Amino acid sequence: MLTAIAQRAEDLITSKIRRDATALDAEIGCWGRIVALRIPTLRDLAPYNKARGVNADDLPHLDVVSAFFTDTGTVPTLEVWAGDASDRLGAALAHRGLYAGTVTATLHQNLNPHPAEPAPGPVTVEELDPADDDTDYFTTLIGGYELAAARPEHLAMLRAEHDPATVRRYLARIDSRPAAAASLYLTPDGALLSGAATLPQHRRRGCQNALITRRLADASALTDLAVVTVAYGSASHTNLEHAGFRQTHTRTTWRPLNTTSVTDPRS
Repeated sequence: MLTAIAQRAEDLITSKIRRDATALDAEIGCWGRIVALRIPTLRDLAPYNKARGVNADDLPHLDVVSAFFTDTGTVPTLEVWAGDASDRLGAALAHRGLYAGTVTATLHQNLNPHPAEPAPGPVTVEELDPADDDTDYFTTLIGGYELAAARPEHLAMLRAEHDPATVRRYLARIDSRPAAAASLYLTPDGALLSGAATLPQHRRRGCQNALITRRLADASALTDLAVVTVAYGSASHTNLEHAGFRQTHTRTTWRPLNTTSVTDPRS
């Protein structure tokens, strides 16, 4: 089972996913502790079509969970959290032709005592008012993610994830020019440092550290816990640990070895 802090972190992430799903043609399925999200218009993008919290207690639901995706021609992606991993669960997933692939990590930081305020430096960070024009914000976000050629459906999902009704939005500038963008999902139960991206020409200049510091300072006024997810072992993982985050647990995605049988029944 997950530790109390890991469960709290994943509950926070799940609540953000539910908010995002309501803004688009997204569907959510729940079986036991498993929560699955699917967006048929983005079925080639695994992060938007995934079952989270797969565990041994819910093994009887695995076939239904898999069908939740394959019914729309989507390749099933099942996420197992380290606290739920076991030989029994791994064997059951392997028996269904799934393999363990990408590993991500959930990190957390205790915000009590409050983190230090951002120090003056070459990077300035401003929070956008919900009513502000967001052209600079989204142009920076899309450029940082290198999504200029993304489909309209993908960009619509990105907008849902950064809806000012759900998150607080921040823009980092260097010499008054937009350089990086990031958001903060903030509730009394915890703060999720959500999507962040830096324009390629401004990378390794301190933008992400400035955005992390500012969001932690703002979050500490409302909650005692900050959470973030990251690719395990990545540069971002290292940067976040340098900023005071600790690893909560890891998450492993399982996907089918053979995807040729997954077809869209509507085609």
